[in-house]
Amino acid sequence: MAQSAVNQRITSGSQECPFVALFGRRPITLTAIENPSLLPVNAPEEKSIKDLAFTLSRLHRRLAHEVDAIKDAAVHAAGQAQPRRTVLPGDRVWLIYSDSERARYFRKHGHGTAWCGTLG
Repeated sequence: MAQSAVNQRITSGSQECPFVALFGRRPITLTAIENPSLLPVNAPEEKSIKDLAFTLSRLHRRLAHEVDAIKDAAVHAAGQAQPRRTVLPGDRVWLIYSDSERARYFRKHGHGTAWCGTLG
């Protein structure tokens, strides 16, 4: 973001911003990326936005594929290990709370109403 701000600043020597001097066109603003309808029709910026959208969607698909492959490898490496013990109705279990504040509240005030769910 800081580099983008520097590259869009008009210099006193050429009266142009470095981006225009390098690429020959005005830079695409963040607003135009978020709302492409602000760009003029058939402008080079419109093509750049479409190319960027295509590249980002391709990157997204590739990353999703890689994440799925990592998850599959982790499942395969675990060897589909069975749980050590099943929980049956009436069993006592140890609960781990997300924060100490909540755990402290339950220790002080009790657990409230009994949970009426099915174990499966």
